[in-house]
Amino acid sequence: MRVNNGLSYRFVVALVSNASGHLFAGTFGNGIYRSIDNGTTWTLNNNGLRDFFILSLAVNASGHIFAGTDGGGVFRSTDNGQNWTLSISGLTDTKIWAFAINRDQQVFAGTNRNGIFRSSNNGETWVESTLGLTNRFIRSLTIHSGGQIYAGTFNGGVFRSIDNGGNWAPLTTGLPELTEVRALATNTNGYLFAGTIGAGVFRSVQAITRVNDLTQQTPEDFSLGQNYPNPFNPVTTIPFTLPRASPVTLKVFTHLGEEIVTLVNQKLPAGRHEARWDGGSWPSGVYFYRLRVEDRLVDAKRLLLVK
Repeated sequence: MRVNNGLSYRFVVALVSNASGHLFAGTFGNGIYRSIDNGTTWTLNNNGLRDFFILSLAVNASGHIFAGTDGGGVFRSTDNGQNWTLSISGLTDTKIWAFAINRDQQVFAGTNRNGIFRSSNNGETWVESTLGLTNRFIRSLTIHSGGQIYAGTFNGGVFRSIDNGGNWAPLTTGLPELTEVRALATNTNGYLFAGTIGAGVFRSVQAITRVNDLTQQTPEDFSLGQNYPNPFNPVTTIPFTLPRASPVTLKVFTHLGEEIVTLVNQKLPAGRHEARWDGGSWPSGVYFYRLRVEDRLVDAKRLLLVK
């Protein structure tokens, strides 16, 4: 059923709802409408809004609303959309295609040409977050429950940050070249989905790995445990320990030494950790996993996938 009563301008390109169930519709040309009755009626709420061409909307845990515009920058409302204020301090690009907000309520804004900007103070100021981002034409953003941030680009595939936007690395294998990634999402099974313009939807081969911190007790040395179960089908868990906070890489290889997946590539605190590998997309056989800490090899072990 259509719910357009009061929605006099119907080119709607962004939708978001807050904790109270109020719905906000961003239009490309007439600003922002609000519904407090599940879309039955709409009212125009543009007070303070200087750019009526809306590209993106987001709401943080405090109910503050962020609106990205087609050249006017970011506008923020702290009173349920009644009033809007400009929030562009530090931004060098004012065309805002996408937002994402993490568990610490830091706001990430994807811009048209200058990459990603992050605000740690509710949009008061923005700082560039582009190290390693070789394509800065951002079209979509999403954040996994494990904290990883994913950015879709115009003709540059997908990038990932595992350190809260400090560094970015490309994830392009399997994506067609020169494809615009307009939408990103993760599901409860941990897979990443990319919606493209003209090439449909793509799914990550492996589920996104979340590293579990199991204990605060500090181990005496670096160690890599045997995966369990082993043999496995198709999911197994790999334990390892760190006596101090360290940069860690944990990778899986074929029996011929071909690297096939990176399970961990980030700095982790001291303690006992576990990483999960889903081998559902790989054939039965012998594989190896290898742990490197602080650029030195800790250990490598064998695992057996049986289907």
